[in-house]
Amino acid sequence: MMRILGFDKLLRRAAESLPLASLAPPFPVRTGWAVEYADAWGNVIGLTDDTRAPALARTEEEP
Repeated sequence: MMRILGFDKLLRRAAESLPLASLAPPFPVRTGWAVEYADAWGNVIGLTDDTRAPALARTEEEP
């Protein structure tokens, strides 16, 4: 598993270049950090990381 230090800052910079509206700043969740964006059609896109609970992260072997 790859760990990304400063995930929230990296994610914020990447998302600023996309046509998405941030619903809130990145926020801590039980497993790490999460952030939610809405696209032009109202779909909500949520991104999370698992730095606080790496056992819950997906592995490359999973489909």
